[in-house]
Amino acid sequence: DRLDPEALGRVVRTDGSLEPAELSLELADCLAVAGPWGQSFPEPLFDNRFAIEDARSVGGDHVKLVLRHTAGGYPLEAIAFYRRQGEFEAPSVRLLYHLAVNEYQGRRSPQLVVRHVLP
Repeated sequence: DRLDPEALGRVVRTDGSLEPAELSLELADCLAVAGPWGQSFPEPLFDNRFAIEDARSVGGDHVKLVLRHTAGGYPLEAIAFYRRQGEFEAPSVRLLYHLAVNEYQGRRSPQLVVRHVLP
């Protein structure tokens, strides 16, 4: 009775798409400090189509991706948690994702955190 009926549906709202130049470490850093994110203030969720350059399983049930925005730009790393590599066999894919900072061995780079894979 107290739950908004929209919350029961399969509607996912996004903050729109990002251009290739916007998929940057600078924007990822800004988003990281803009929180805190929570139930009434969700982390920005973006929507774009990407060409898949590489997809490999990691950690058993996750997929590490190398993507390229369909409008161009540099290759981007992405991680899709609890997904199968078979979901990424098409030449391109539409993703709903968060833009985050990946820190590994002293190197910082933008990384897409995949939340939904759309046909």
